Amino acid sequence: MKTTSQFNRQVGALTMLSAILAFASMLVGTLAVEFDFDTFADPSSMLRFSHNHALVKGSMLLDMFGYYLLLTPVAFYFHRYLSRKTLWANTLTFCGLSYILIGSIGAAILASVWPQQMQAYLTANVAQQAVLQADASNIAAIVYGGMWNILETFLCGVWWVGLGVALRTELKSPGNVSIALGVACLLDSVGNMAGLKMLAEIGLNIYLFFAIVWAMWVGILIYKQKITA
Repeated sequence: MKTTSQFNRQVGALTMLSAILAFASMLVGTLAVEFDFDTFADPSSMLRFSHNHALVKGSMLLDMFGYYLLLTPVAFYFHRYLSRKTLWANTLTFCGLSYILIGSIGAAILASVWPQQMQAYLTANVAQQAVLQADASNIAAIVYGGMWNILETFLCGVWWVGLGVALRTELKSPGNVSIALGVACLLDSVGNMAGLKMLAEIGLNIYLFFAIVWAMWVGILIYKQKITA
């Protein structure tokens, strides 16, 4: 049974909202590090901007909802779509939902830990600051190095490639964008697994931009009932 028009609009609107919040998370994060883009390559150096701890928390919360949690409805929506297209629907949806869960957990950890560390850093002595810096490096390695840029990017890469292949049968352009986004995620994951930093950074930068474009585009298409489950 096809979804109702009202349900389509709700899923489409939430997906578009996810794109807006994801973009906002990048904007607030950029303000938090005062446009020092090198900080994104070395997240543990975030403590240099400890006076902006509130912005960092806001950025991570926006990230949690924008890049992850608000994609939950569209993941289930596409499960119904994939079920008509491929026997791999359950596996692909598992990958998509796992990406959402793992990614949001990582963002929630940083939203809780980083502001606390940054506030402590402001009043710490030199020795205490060194300990806090080491702790920040470990947290960044766990979330960025493991949860986000190895595990979650592999899972969402599989999801987006599989979804893109299915979408191409009806909507070639969105399907191709989904495949490109999935490949970028896989490049990030494999690059980090193999220690190929440049490959990982290329994949990550493509993902950060095109994930927003994808969510907005797909949200509009679902809202307008161009994609029906």
